Amino acid sequence: MINKKMKGILFSFISSFLYALNVLVLKYFMKDISSNELLFLLYTGSTIGILLIILFNKQKISFVPKREEISFIFGTIICDILATLLITESLKFLNASIVSLLSVLEIAATIIISYIIFRNKINRNLIFSVIFVTFGGIILSINSALKVDFSMASILVILASFLWGLKNNLTAKMSNKNPLLLVFYTCFAVSIFNLLYIIKDSNIFMLIFNHWYLLIIGFFTYGLSILYFAYGTKFLGASKTAIIFSLSPIFSTILSIIIFNEKSNILFIISLILMIIGIRFTIYDNKKNN
Repeated sequence: MINKKMKGILFSFISSFLYALNVLVLKYFMKDISSNELLFLLYTGSTIGILLIILFNKQKISFVPKREEISFIFGTIICDILATLLITESLKFLNASIVSLLSVLEIAATIIISYIIFRNKINRNLIFSVIFVTFGGIILSINSALKVDFSMASILVILASFLWGLKNNLTAKMSNKNPLLLVFYTCFAVSIFNLLYIIKDSNIFMLIFNHWYLLIIGFFTYGLSILYFAYGTKFLGASKTAIIFSLSPIFSTILSIIIFNEKSNILFIISLILMIIGIRFTIYDNKKNN
């Protein structure tokens, strides 16, 4: 019988891998449709999939959140939408590699917010884990981002990282209540948000008819990924789940090598080793605290 801590680790790895698939989907399909159209389809598919899970769940789940759940759901949605806006705006002035480099701060932001606002303890193993994983992420992103100009655009990415860090902590709080409801409302809100972007210039019905398969893909790459992240935080907390989730770029790179025949380099190997060491500290800390 797998204990709760190991379940949390497993769920976090699954969430990370599913989200890595999302990168490949975006890379492959963005040449055919706009990013907002693609995100609308993916999040709509997530919304429909999670809705079906709720409807056919053995335990009856009310679609009306309880009073104590509203603030967590609302906060998560606001953080997600604002962070997406900030990242989108920053990409107008920065290349994607620099944005990816600065986004590594999400891990540190998650732990800082967890400690300062939510009063969660931080031990030595967790600190070591953050250091190794963060440096691993930096090395993975630094290939074409050797110079980081800390302009206003860079500050937008840093702010987005802290918003995601806050979102991770709110997800952890909601995971002890009703994670399915959280994922449903989050995906639904982001779907509507992207719909407002495309509704003037796109035929929504034809878009769905021509790319219906993206609804199914979205359910896995967004819906289930977010859901497993929430389940991971239920057993591990926001900080440790975020650390394991940070392996997503590694999974994306490996899948790109396999599917798109992209070449790896020594920086990828170094990054992989550092991240594995960081994850090892997280797992060791869980075993130590069992």
